[in-house]
Amino acid sequence: MHGWSQARILTVALPFLCAGVSSRSGGESSGARAARSSPAPDVHQDTVRPGRTVSWPSSPQDRSFLTVMVGNARLLIVDPNGAQTGLHAASGAEITEIPGSSVFVDAIDDDVTGAADTSFTVNVGIPNPEGTYRVLVVGMGRPSELRVDVYSVDGSAQPLILVPLSLEKGSRREFRLDVNTAPGSSSRLKEVKPGGGP
Repeated sequence: MHGWSQARILTVALPFLCAGVSSRSGGESSGARAARSSPAPDVHQDTVRPGRTVSWPSSPQDRSFLTVMVGNARLLIVDPNGAQTGLHAASGAEITEIPGSSVFVDAIDDDVTGAADTSFTVNVGIPNPEGTYRVLVVGMGRPSELRVDVYSVDGSAQPLILVPLSLEKGSRREFRLDVNTAPGSSSRLKEVKPGGGP
């Protein structure tokens, strides 16, 4: 593997593949079902994956990484400096303003008919995250789920955050993600109510 751009694609895909998220064409894996079975702080669910450590293509001193994934909805992440990565809420255009970040949209068309798949997944990857991020989700009229994976500076996985969503087309929900990448820490996700705080 040569270069940061190729390595970054793998880091975006690795966390949810390792955690047992099913592909577009298959059913839900046992790992994904297990992840939804435990309660989580602040938001609905949380699963600790003991013993998992990953290595990111960044400095030896900091292997922290953030991935945020949502199905069947547009996702936009805003960092503490106001930079954005994800899909534009209105147009759906891809934005990658956060340094080193990436956005990946996964949709598999029908191999037989060639028809475009109406289901899709948006995944945003951010290396070396720290501070408070805004997470904006715009519904497309289908059931969805928001998933947040944070990896600490030593590469260890923090508790997984899962939030089931039911959004009408064009409706919007906003969350505040407080990221702490110190080893042993747990980052927190809280919903921001319209016109007010969390």
